[in-house]
Amino acid sequence: MNKWRARREDFARLCAAVSGVAVCDELLADMMAVTAATDDQCLSLQQAALYSGVSKRTIQRWIQDGTIKNMGRPGKPVVRRGDLPRKRDIAVEARTPASYDVDADAQALACQLTGGQNGSKAAA
Repeated sequence: MNKWRARREDFARLCAAVSGVAVCDELLADMMAVTAATDDQCLSLQQAALYSGVSKRTIQRWIQDGTIKNMGRPGKPVVRRGDLPRKRDIAVEARTPASYDVDADAQALACQLTGGQNGSKAAA
């Protein structure tokens, strides 16, 4: 982040006209390097279970059946973070409706809180 903040300050100070494509390419390359480093991180079974949202036993089964590779020793398995699915992400996607109407939800809540009044003045 500091690299990109400094780059931005340099551009602003110099009133630089830069190639958006070149800046994006460099930023994406940096992001991909960070992602690759994170994906290569080795996790214990407990860490892998917490990260992926499944049980430690499920991670052990995946190693035994070859779904994911054991990067450690037979008695002390570790797995690559990048090899793990993210169950929590899948669960959140499944629970999130395709479209959410904030206004309709707010009106329904207001109606419940006011005992059926929708916030508009009732006719006298």
